Amino acid sequence: MSLKEARLRHHRADEHLSDIHALVETIRAENKIAIRQGDADPPEEVEIPAGIGDRLSIRVGEHIYNLRAALDYLVYELSGHKGESQFPIEDDCDGFTSRRTGHKASGENVRRYLHGVSPAHCDLIEAVQPYRLKAGNADERTNWTGLLRSLSNKDKHRRLVALNGITGQPVTREVAAAIVHTNQRPGTYSRVYPAPYVEIHVDFPVEVALKEGFPAYETLQELQAQAGAFLCLIERSL
Repeated sequence: MSLKEARLRHHRADEHLSDIHALVETIRAENKIAIRQGDADPPEEVEIPAGIGDRLSIRVGEHIYNLRAALDYLVYELSGHKGESQFPIEDDCDGFTSRRTGHKASGENVRRYLHGVSPAHCDLIEAVQPYRLKAGNADERTNWTGLLRSLSNKDKHRRLVALNGITGQPVTREVAAAIVHTNQRPGTYSRVYPAPYVEIHVDFPVEVALKEGFPAYETLQELQAQAGAFLCLIERSL
């Protein structure tokens, strides 16, 4: 059994990730959010230029497509090249079980994605299902298969993956205390707060985020690593 084709898809996704990194770095370098004293409602977002934003969205879609394809190719090999094989991503145990057996608990027939896959490999695949990864973990980014499915579904429906610019840091405000001389007694001073806050003048760096609110490049980099680690896990089990 060879996972060559799954590995090729994963490698192709890595090439797209390199392009994404270059585009994100360009946006970070060329876009700032200016905060100035007296701004009643400081800006929190900027528009990514259409040209570079479109290229970035397409690359994100291609990256996600190849990661999902790598997992599907993996199951195709594990199943002994069964035609309906597919890497399932399910939200509960019943949904996953139906993909193993081809039947829902109600008796309704469904596509049997894991037909021909060994029980041991089915268990490994179940271990990375969203309902397993989310259990007891508050950080949604650890649910890498669920995030992969979410981004993949957007792209499959012929909609570019939504991107938006967000500030890399919160607006900074400081309380300023002035030391002033008083006439109470010679050599005594009082600490006086002349205003509730002083706004700091600064240009904040812009981060590129997925619609889910996660930093785009770092999140896709993590998806790449998680998918690669899973391929390695399966290879060691063969």
